[in-house]
Amino acid sequence: MINDVSYDEFIQSIRNNQYVVMLGYANMCGTCEVAKKMLEVLSVNMSDITFNKINVNLNQLLIKEHDISSVPCFMLFKNGELFDTFYAFNSITFLYNRITSLKK
Repeated sequence: MINDVSYDEFIQSIRNNQYVVMLGYANMCGTCEVAKKMLEVLSVNMSDITFNKINVNLNQLLIKEHDISSVPCFMLFKNGELFDTFYAFNSITFLYNRITSLKK
């Protein structure tokens, strides 16, 4: 399951969870919808990782703080720290490999 979070919930999530996948999205973004569906599939078998999504159009502070230049934006956090940020994805396998790199 992917939780839709506010900015404050975003901050709490990365503070309170060891591994967090955050998807920055926009409502009218078709590629963001594909990304959400892929993350939904992955989240079912990755219960030790918290999956969140946040609407970047409603959270300008997030855009500024994390220098988000496009959507979808994937941000991976490990122990409260930004571990990886990426924008392009070409398959669910690519996402799986990138996300599991959090645990290495």
